[in-house]
Amino acid sequence: MPHHHRGAHAAPSYDGPTAAMESVAPRPSRGAHAAPDADFLTDRASSFVPQSTVQERRGPKPAVVAAIVAFAIILIAYVIGAFYFSTHFFPRTTMGSLDVSGMSQIEAQQVVEDAEKTYTLSVSGMGLSFSMTPSDGGMGVDPADVVSNALAQERALLWPIAILRSHDVTDALVATVDGGKLGDFIESKVDAYNASQTPSADAYVAYDSSKKSFAVMPETYGTQMSSDAVIAKAASAIGSFEGEVKLDDDDLIKPEVRSDDKGLAASAKSANDLLGAEGDIVFGTTGVKVATIDADIVSQFVVFGSDGTASIDNDAVSAWVSDFASSLSTVGTTRTFTRGDGESVTASGGDYGWAVSSDAAAEAIEEFILDKSRGQLTLDATQSGNGYVSANQDWGAYVDVDLTEQHARYYDAKGDLQWESDFISGSPKHSTPTGIYYLKALQRHQTLIGKPDPETKKPEYETPVDYWMPFIGNAVGFHDAPWQSSAAFADPAGYTYTGSHGCINLPPDKAKDLFGILKVGDAVVVHS
Repeated sequence: MPHHHRGAHAAPSYDGPTAAMESVAPRPSRGAHAAPDADFLTDRASSFVPQSTVQERRGPKPAVVAAIVAFAIILIAYVIGAFYFSTHFFPRTTMGSLDVSGMSQIEAQQVVEDAEKTYTLSVSGMGLSFSMTPSDGGMGVDPADVVSNALAQERALLWPIAILRSHDVTDALVATVDGGKLGDFIESKVDAYNASQTPSADAYVAYDSSKKSFAVMPETYGTQMSSDAVIAKAASAIGSFEGEVKLDDDDLIKPEVRSDDKGLAASAKSANDLLGAEGDIVFGTTGVKVATIDADIVSQFVVFGSDGTASIDNDAVSAWVSDFASSLSTVGTTRTFTRGDGESVTASGGDYGWAVSSDAAAEAIEEFILDKSRGQLTLDATQSGNGYVSANQDWGAYVDVDLTEQHARYYDAKGDLQWESDFISGSPKHSTPTGIYYLKALQRHQTLIGKPDPETKKPEYETPVDYWMPFIGNAVGFHDAPWQSSAAFADPAGYTYTGSHGCINLPPDKAKDLFGILKVGDAVVVHS
């Protein structure tokens, strides 16, 4: 069937019986091109266009678009938040005692700076109380550096999570402290406080007199404060701008050595191994007990070395011996005693007395201790007398020569008067020496010869005597003096006009009697 032209482009048509075709309403004209028949396009397109292509051309779903928009908003908010928190602190952020929540760097710097200006630290507890300012402790702070370091601790990229929790950036709050200035300030306060407090004491080894042995004595806890502990707490508080420090038992000075220390137990055992000696110390032939050795005494000599081992201190023994040895060595000392007739007499000087070597005594006693000896220890005298009543009367039988009375008395070892006589002593020019002496000899028929005269070279005197009893060398002694009158003997002032050259002149019969009872070594006490 021939085609008919309709303008430039005729609408397509189908061959076939007219009656069989349905009428088709024409599409609105779209300019030069008429819209193709929809059914035609559908039928035609279905033969060559894929179904998926048709769906894509319909555009994105609304849910997808909404998701994309939401993500974009969240991303923008996240970026803004990350940027913000790179220069601002998170909420609920503290720096020591300072609250810097949400603050910018500049704001936080100002807070730190203001805090330093008004900062005061109060320290108190256990009876100690004082306050200090930054200048007292030599405190210094760099606010910019502190805040910068604090912000560096924050992870701005994690802000969505970070804002939900608390933050502590105290580590960045670092204040510089002059250790010397802080220490001096606090030590002055603590020292003043400790002056009225009880110090702690370490456990130690000591002698227990009730148990007669060494034992470990427990440590004691005092109330004195540790300067180091207070300084440490104060420095920490200053570093974080804390306003208060509380002191407690932990800050007190504690004993360093406890009673359960194994070294103390070993030391106690070592010391107890030195005990055991026991006995009386007797001085020479006197039979006088001068001291007693026992655990109480030995304990005074025990010392401990750096390793805790116990030993006997030689110096301690010597010092102890010197205390009583000095009283035993009586030669030349002053003695005050009661004479047989009840008269109190004081005499000093002379060569009579007892003596002991302190060194030899200390050596003997130390050996006695180390050997753990039991029994009597006799100390040998380097000089002895004829008896020993006491330190003030270290003699037995003696002659009392009273120069004031011009009267002599002989007492036996029991103190009983056995002889007495008037005498004539040395003249004022040749006075009889005072002191405590001992009889050197008993001699008959001696000639007493005086010193040579400087001019004549002859002896001042040559006097024969029947009884010679010297007590100062061989120059001064008792002797008979028949040339003296009875009146002179009876006169207490006789020596002033008829005195001797120092000897004690006696009536012949009295000299004979004294010669018969005196013994070499007997004491002669000459006094005024």
